[in-house]
Amino acid sequence: MKELKFGPPVLISTISEKLRADLLLDGVQQRDDAKSSLAGHIENEKTYSELLKKKFESDILIKIKEYIEWIRIERGIIHSNYKTTLNSLWINRQKSGEHNPPHRHHNGEISFVIYLDFPQEIINEQPFSEASYRPGTISFFYGNNTQLDVTPYTQLVNNLLSPSALIQHTPKKGEVIIFPSYLIHYVSPFYTQGVERISVSGNVSIIQTDLKSII
Repeated sequence: MKELKFGPPVLISTISEKLRADLLLDGVQQRDDAKSSLAGHIENEKTYSELLKKKFESDILIKIKEYIEWIRIERGIIHSNYKTTLNSLWINRQKSGEHNPPHRHHNGEISFVIYLDFPQEIINEQPFSEASYRPGTISFFYGNNTQLDVTPYTQLVNNLLSPSALIQHTPKKGEVIIFPSYLIHYVSPFYTQGVERISVSGNVSIIQTDLKSII
């Protein structure tokens, strides 16, 4: 039996504790506001300086290479040469009631989010209803939500064959999620006072240097 997979590739991996701690230590000291170029309804979003972006670039691009090689193996794509560059890097310090509306990124082909802190208090927080997004989660949207048919007699068919258009994930401290920049995603609010959900986001360009083949 062979499962045929298609849809945007999303990889969840982890970073080293040193990289997490360094991104956090340097990130909370940044002062350059990133809000004007971002979609988030988050008050504290700061851009890392060019010096710090260069400092972290090699470690981040190692994870990007892991992502690209994972896709290449999964899809049976022949190897060729490419280069990647880190275009942007910013830190998000989300507080109670803040959120990031559904959006996509534009400055590169690959995007990522690294979770520097995700307090247990947010994990313990309960959603308002079963239909609500879980507090502090990240959700990815893709595909067509149209059901095959809507009658009381076709529920099984709908459940089996309708496209899966939503991935909702509760982050863990030290995780990195890598995904295509075109993929629409949403960060839900949480309402616990006195804690912060801290993440780092960025965009990467990939340029093929061997034009005789694809990635």
